[in-house]
Amino acid sequence: MTAPEIKGWRAVAGSMIQASYEVAFVLLPVLVWILVLLSLGKSQDVKTLAAWPFASLSLFSAMLRDGISAFHQDTTKDKEQRDLIVVFALIGVILSTVLLTLAVMKSTGQVTYLWSFFYETVWTFVAISALLLFVTKAILIQRKSYGRYV
Repeated sequence: MTAPEIKGWRAVAGSMIQASYEVAFVLLPVLVWILVLLSLGKSQDVKTLAAWPFASLSLFSAMLRDGISAFHQDTTKDKEQRDLIVVFALIGVILSTVLLTLAVMKSTGQVTYLWSFFYETVWTFVAISALLLFVTKAILIQRKSYGRYV
């Protein structure tokens, strides 16, 4: 491998590690809540936590913030990518807010029935938002910490 290739791999590996930390940090409140429930022997409550849609909302919001910061250059490519990230993030924020509202209403008894795959929908949103934040954060870190614009 040549020196630029090694530097490129270090940037990619370093940004992926840092992006993993950032995603875990956003999910930390939900992870603590899960640990408390598990320590109390209420593992059955973990999958129906109202915090899952909140986690999705937080992840999409962080993606919006980091996407705008990562694609800040005044080039056509950056503008297009920034616009795409903003659209995806706003759609994610809106839908996550709807899911959060429904989950809270279900947990307080205001809604008695949600569609049978409601929590699968929520977990899908959490997974998608975590993946999108991870990629956006890795790009941001590569650009800011390593000066690598691909």
